[in-house]
Amino acid sequence: MKQTLHYLILVFLLLTSLGVIGAGYLCFFHIVDPVVFHNNPVPIWQDDHNLCVTIDYTRYTTVPVEITRTYQDGILFATRPLQAKGNILGRQVETICFEVPSTLPSGEYKIITDLKFRVNPLVSRTSTWESEMIFINNTRHN
Repeated sequence: MKQTLHYLILVFLLLTSLGVIGAGYLCFFHIVDPVVFHNNPVPIWQDDHNLCVTIDYTRYTTVPVEITRTYQDGILFATRPLQAKGNILGRQVETICFEVPSTLPSGEYKIITDLKFRVNPLVSRTSTWESEMIFINNTRHN
């Protein structure tokens, strides 16, 4: 009976230590940034009701991303997060256009974009790019 109890304790301790090692591996395995931006601050221009940026970046993961934009001009105007699918790996240069929020007043802004990557069930990593200052003329704002 005593020997069985010792074996159960040994198995329990072994499984617990394997679980701790596995959780630590999942937390620290993806230590590299999921995306590295090479042109920060990012050049930006307004095209009617859209803002366009040319981003030079290297992507290290294909997991989906949650994108949040913040317009900063002394106060912060944050947009609702949106989801995007994973993209191809490696270095790329892309021009991306996005709509100016209709409730954003005209003014000079710096746009801060946070990209949140869920690299595994335990860990999320965030990368950020900032734009140059731009005067946004929003004729749709009441």
